[in-house]
Amino acid sequence: MNKISTYFIFFLTALSSFSQSNKGWFSKTTSPLFELQLNAAVPHGDFAHNTHSVGFGGSLDYYYPFSKNLPLYIGFSGGGALMGSHSQHLHRDIEISVGNTIIDVIPIDLDVRTNNAIWNGFIKLRAVAPFPLIKVYFDGLIGLNYLNTSTTIYDRTQYGWLSVDGTDVVNSSTQLGSWTFAYGGEAGFIIPTSDIGAFKFGLSYIIGGNAEYYDETQINEWDVQFSGEGTYNPNDLNNDDFEINQNATPRLSATNMFLISFGFSKYLGL
Repeated sequence: MNKISTYFIFFLTALSSFSQSNKGWFSKTTSPLFELQLNAAVPHGDFAHNTHSVGFGGSLDYYYPFSKNLPLYIGFSGGGALMGSHSQHLHRDIEISVGNTIIDVIPIDLDVRTNNAIWNGFIKLRAVAPFPLIKVYFDGLIGLNYLNTSTTIYDRTQYGWLSVDGTDVVNSSTQLGSWTFAYGGEAGFIIPTSDIGAFKFGLSYIIGGNAEYYDETQINEWDVQFSGEGTYNPNDLNNDDFEINQNATPRLSATNMFLISFGFSKYLGL
């Protein structure tokens, strides 16, 4: 018990020392604020019932104060999270023949990755309660969510002879994309570490409109076949060379979710 009390007192003392040297943080400045954070997206309601994935990603925020004497900020936020993925490896031997005689065999190796993702962009209004030890903030937000499922095929041949423009991407396509209106709120804590920097912890609840999307359990059952027949040209692969057997019906629901964030805030220009 004494050890716990000692650690707790040390923690409060450290925070107090930060705060004593940073009383002006988030007050009396007209410099813009930049935030970089990692996020965990946790579906809620029908969205959680239909999908079994917790998303992980990041976001960038930019805020500008209304006045140096008023702790209100207008800002913009953009980010995304991966909500599940599926990978598979394709191998095929292409036979080169003259007449009925096979003179060479070229091995084709491809990696296929299908991703479910959610992207968002918000306009934010932030109010900060400038407590002496830890700053408490409240955000209102409004914007758009974009849910999409896409498949990318990568060249894994020995000499990369299927690659185009110096990249290993052979083909990329989107199987589903859905835009929806979203709004919500966020609350959290800001712990200053200097006059211009601070750690940030936040929890958002985002109310998203109805959207179509695939669940990770659905894309895990997809099968991608490489044909390369008919008008096949290894230097000009197209969607006809690949067949994605989806065998799934998109799910439809509201896209409400919690967003847990941890990051770093920094004033710019100071």
